[in-house]
Amino acid sequence: MLPVEDLVFVDEAGVNLGMTRRFGRTLSGQRAYGTRPQQRGRNVSVIGAIALRGVVASIAIVGATDGLTFLELAGATLHFLSSYSPDFSPIENCWSKVKEFIRSIAPRTYDLAQAINRAFQQVSLQDIHHWFTHCCYCITEYVEPVSSLPSNS
Repeated sequence: MLPVEDLVFVDEAGVNLGMTRRFGRTLSGQRAYGTRPQQRGRNVSVIGAIALRGVVASIAIVGATDGLTFLELAGATLHFLSSYSPDFSPIENCWSKVKEFIRSIAPRTYDLAQAINRAFQQVSLQDIHHWFTHCCYCITEYVEPVSSLPSNS
């Protein structure tokens, strides 16, 4: 059995400049309008890794990725989840939050890299702990870490 503190979930997701909000609100009886670009640009593959200690890695690569992209000497042992089992992968919930943030700011130029970085900054330790709990890796309640002790000055 692996300690939950040692688990790191790695996955890849795709984003592009054409990502827009999926839903809108307006007054009753009126239609909601929005804009989206005609050209969505090239796809950007984002590889991310999360652990209970936070987002431990992220990289954006223009275009597609392959198996060689994931090859790194991190001294880790790989344990693959069952195919098509997003219910056991907390990083799937992370992608949902990251993509929703990107959709909300709707980057329309190549500030997409900045949007990706800002989206990962929105992921909190509490979010990650809840996602690990949702996927049945944690059973304890989240406790905010103490960042510093009060000074006596």
